Order: sequence, then C-alpha cells, then structure tokens
Amino acid sequence: MFNLPPLPAPPTMVTYIVDDQDTDITFLCPTVPKNEPNSYFQDTWSTIGNDTVCNDGWFKYTFRGQGVNINSGLSGGATKSYSVSLDGDALQPQTGEGGYDSGMLADEEHTVMYATGAMSYSPNFDYLTVLAGNTTKMRGRSVIVDDNDGVIKYSGAGWVSASIINSVEAFPYGRGPYRDSVHWTKEVGESLSFEFLGSSVALYSVLPAQKDGGITIQYFIDDNFVTAAGVSNTGNTPVPMFKLFEADGLSDGTHVLMANITSVISSYSIGMDFVTYTSSFDNISEMPTTGLSSSSSGSTGSGSGTHKRNHVGAIVGGVLGGLAFIGIVMLALYVLRARKRQQQRSRAAATVIGRNFNSQLDVKVVPRPESHPMSPRQV
Repeated sequence: MFNLPPLPAPPTMVTYIVDDQDTDITFLCPTVPKNEPNSYFQDTWSTIGNDTVCNDGWFKYTFRGQGVNINSGLSGGATKSYSVSLDGDALQPQTGEGGYDSGMLADEEHTVMYATGAMSYSPNFDYLTVLAGNTTKMRGRSVIVDDNDGVIKYSGAGWVSASIINSVEAFPYGRGPYRDSVHWTKEVGESLSFEFLGSSVALYSVLPAQKDGGITIQYFIDDNFVTAAGVSNTGNTPVPMFKLFEADGLSDGTHVLMANITSVISSYSIGMDFVTYTSSFDNISEMPTTGLSSSSSGSTGSGSGTHKRNHVGAIVGGVLGGLAFIGIVMLALYVLRARKRQQQRSRAAATVIGRNFNSQLDVKVVPRPESHPMSPRQV
C-alpha cells in the first residue's frame, strides 16, 4: 500500500479593486468627487472640500480578507499629515506620500479608516485593493491582475518587464502604474493572453511621453475578433491607467482575452499594466488555477511556496501514474489467464462432443449426414 502525500492546496493570492466612488466606501467628512480621463482608475478620484479638516477620519471601508492597500496621494511640503486606523484602534500617523498597506491580516472582517489634514495637502484618493481570503465573497467583484502576476501570458521576445522605481516623481499626486511595474513592447507580432472566469474584462496600460508614432492592437475574446484600435500620446507626460480595451456582457464562464500588436509607427512603445475582470465565482476556492496569481497579489508573500507546490504536484502525478501502470498490467494478466482457462475448458468439451465442436475455431461444426443402405421391404 502506497502512502500518498497530501495534495497541495491551490494558491489563494487573489486581489480585488474598489474605486473611490464605489458605494461601499463611506466618506466621513465633506468630499468632492473628481473626473479626469486616462489618469486615474475608472477616470475618477476624490478629495476633501475647501476649508475642510478630516483629522478624525476622511473615509472608511469594511471588508473580509487578508489585507488592504490604499492608493492615495498628498501634495504640499515634505511633511505629510495623514493617519490610518484598523479595526477600531487609535489612528496611527503614517509617513510617505499618502499610501497605506496593512500587511497580512487574519482572514476575517476588518474596517480601515483613513484620516488626513487640511485641504492645503490636496489629498487624493483613487482606489483601494483587498487581498481576498477564504471568507471573502467574490462574485461580482472586480479582480485585478498585475502584469507580473504570472497568469498573463506574453508571446514574443520583445517584451521587457520594468519596475518604475521613481513612480512618485514620474506620476505625482497619487497616480502611476499598479504596483509600479509594466511590461513594455514595441514589436509587431507581440501578443498577450489571459484566461479568466468572469463576465467582463478590461486591459490597462501606460502610454509613454512620446508624441511621435503610435501602435495598433487587435483584440480577441475566445478566438473571436472583437476590434482593432490605434493608440498614441499627444501630451508631454506619460499617461497611467489608460484603458486600452473593455468587453462586458460576457456569459458567466471561462473566457480568454488576447491582444495582438499589428503595427508600430516610429518605434512607439506601450506598457501593459494590469487586467481587471468581473468575477463569476463565489469564493477563491472555486476559482480556476489559470486565473490565480503565481505570486502574491497583496502585501506580502514569497514565490518559493508556488515552486514547492509544483514539486509536490509532480511527485503525486508520478505516483498516480505508476499505480495506473501496475493496474493495467494486472488487468492484462487476469484477462490472459481467464482466456487460457476458457480454452482448456473448450478443448475438454471438444473431446466429449467430437466432431460437433472445433476448439480452435470456437464455432460449432455441423456433422455430415451418414448414408446407410436400406434392405428391401419384406412382404
């Protein structure tokens, strides 16, 4: 009897994104919604009203999951005034440009509250993300997948993955690429594909500060051509959060998005930043592995865990394959022995029946009729 190792648990690093103007965000002091195309997620951001001080709390959000990250920005002097409270604790002063990351939390309900100072800091809130857990209700959520998560497949040798270290300088005021990374390309024939379980999908990019040139991309859903569109930037600064493509109204099920670059003018580059899709699964345990991140999509994590799981899967596969081979061999031996016994019984029966049975052909043989001379009838 073989003692099989336990099957590895599926990866669970799934992140969903919440826009600043989502109804689940609760604002605690006067707030002014803003619209600015092609710079912020969903083209919106929020700030506080004039002469408003939100030191006791600007907004809060309640969620079930394993972590939260707030994408917000502040301008002004070197000293930024903002603080964050988690699960009702006292507000904790923060340092930086306005963002907040909780780190790993217990998989349960949490409430995060963000507070900031006067309007002179021009606070900017764009979106927050939640690292989902087993208790997180996922259906209808907008799942976000980073360009480096490993489940977006890139085809071609021209792709270059780049981390934008000076993201705050290049994209001030709370803007910038998701997780400060993009996949750049400027080669005709390069493509990417992404498989997901959902009812809508969108592809976002970063456009470089390059006035000359442009790029044309074809888009397919499930191998069906949808549209082709040209992209260029006429400004002097790079453009983050640029929505290249969106398809909604898809049937609930598994789909594949593919983007194929068909033309490039003046060596124009484009940076693929992230994909979002509306989930059609209730929780992460129902999510297919093709749509899961191969690395942490949240605050913490290590790629070594996935590497070890792959080794365990290979061991389990080898053991199961060996058991299947042994089973086939034993079945073949059983069939051969059964056939041999049947032939022996057939030969024994043929000895009794004589000409009426041919054990080699395994068919019945009809004996020839024999003729007998008849005597004349006696009168």
